[in-house]
Amino acid sequence: MANKKSLSPTIAEDGLLPEAPDSKAFHDFVTEEMKGLYWYGQQQAKWYARLQKAVQHPSFIKLLEEQAIAVNPQAEKIEQVFELLGEKAKGKKSPAFETVIEESTRLMAEMKKRSLLRDTLILLILQKAVLLQLASCDVAILASGKTGNEEIIHLLEENRKASMASTDQLAALAEELKTVNEAAASSPAGKKADSPEVAAVYDSINLTGKTTPQ
Repeated sequence: MANKKSLSPTIAEDGLLPEAPDSKAFHDFVTEEMKGLYWYGQQQAKWYARLQKAVQHPSFIKLLEEQAIAVNPQAEKIEQVFELLGEKAKGKKSPAFETVIEESTRLMAEMKKRSLLRDTLILLILQKAVLLQLASCDVAILASGKTGNEEIIHLLEENRKASMASTDQLAALAEELKTVNEAAASSPAGKKADSPEVAAVYDSINLTGKTTPQ
């Protein structure tokens, strides 16, 4: 039997997406994905509140407020998935999501002063979190498709759309921060120490790349 490695951040590193038409195996797989996503949703409000205090750009603060509001509707859909699975809605700590949150905590401890560079690095961490959400939704949708559970697929696709929208909002914010940094760098009176470092971040990764709906 050929192995298909899962892209999921919530199962064991060497976990495999079930291939045999075993409804229990797919049921358990989707349940584990939902536990990881549900746990992350439980952490998001507190995490976003900390990040709002850590960033300086007004657009970033506003975006965090907006995305914090969007957490509850996504959590409600996951609760509906649990119900359709016949399982109790319960979170399970996800090492991947936990690592991302801890990364932001270390960053804020190391860079105590708010700055454009810190905003940019926090933005990068947020993008990682959203990509993890997308990966988890994708494998759960794939597993649900094997059992033909259209209700679960619909709920997960709604959450996936919300995550993709978040990705595009973060990309737009990245473009805005990049413009602010370029203006600071070109200002004859400005003496912005962050400018070269921020520019290096944009040069090394695609922070402003938007997703393409599928």
